[in-house]
Order: sequence, then structure tokens, then C-alpha cells
Amino acid sequence: MASTVEAAFSNFERHYDHIIIDSPPVLGVPDAAIIGRLAGAAIMVIKEEIHTLREIELSVKRLQQAGVNPRGFLVNDIRRRSRRYPYYEYAYSPY
Repeated sequence: MASTVEAAFSNFERHYDHIIIDSPPVLGVPDAAIIGRLAGAAIMVIKEEIHTLREIELSVKRLQQAGVNPRGFLVNDIRRRSRRYPYYEYAYSPY
């Protein structure tokens, strides 16, 4: 499989400046580790209040064992409510 993926990446790189690959979950199948080794950067996508810290730590460890160092995280499905002020629908963002 790796040679097919490598050939596809090589072909894409000739035609595009940036390529975004959405791979299956790290803990489910080895595809993310295979693709991650070929990528210029790996970013993990986690869903708020769904993924546990243990799952995230295990995913990072599994990627690192495959030679992939995630550069960051993208958190999606964030609820627009504040945990600090549960009676109000306010949320804080420093950006």
C-alpha cells in the first residue's frame, strides 16, 4: 500500500502547492501513520467532549512510534457556551 500512496503523493505534489488529506482515526487503522510519514505536517482533529485525554495521548504515542510527530491539534464541534458562567450563553476567545 505504501508504494501506491507514495506514488499518489508524488503526483499530487507536482500539481498542487498544498494538499490536505483526511485520514481515518489513528486508533482504528494504520492508514494515518502510513500517510503521516509522507506528509509535510500532521495535525490531529479532535472533537470537543468526545475524545478523552487518554485517547489523545495514545493516538500521539502511536503516531510517534510510526515516526510521525503531530504539529498540533484542531478542535471541532466546539459548543458556544462558557463552563465558567453556566447560566449565560457567553464564551471567551482570545482571538
